[in-house]
Amino acid sequence: MSYDIESLKNKNPTFHLWPREVLFRKGAKADSFYLVISGKIIIVKPFSAKIVREYGAGEIFGIPEVLLGEDWKFMAEAKTFSSICSFPKDLLFNRIEMMDSQPKKIMKYLLQKV
Repeated sequence: MSYDIESLKNKNPTFHLWPREVLFRKGAKADSFYLVISGKIIIVKPFSAKIVREYGAGEIFGIPEVLLGEDWKFMAEAKTFSSICSFPKDLLFNRIEMMDSQPKKIMKYLLQKV
């Protein structure tokens, strides 16, 4: 099943961030992943201001951290005025459970190896 950005926006909470507003901080539990609707989100190494990664409209981030049950290793903040959708980890795990058996087996195998 595939979704377009409009349907995702309508079904999940949308947040609006001002430039330099923090989405999450290093050490916080990664219990959601995100879709950037508009603007730019930067992933920053705390206390150094080094940009590790930048995400723009239509990009999703945070899935590996959510799958692994990790804490965030970096901080995320808005580079520009930005809108994002937040997706709870349960949504991701429910989608994995709905997969056909072969992709599900591959996903579970990969998660055991990480």
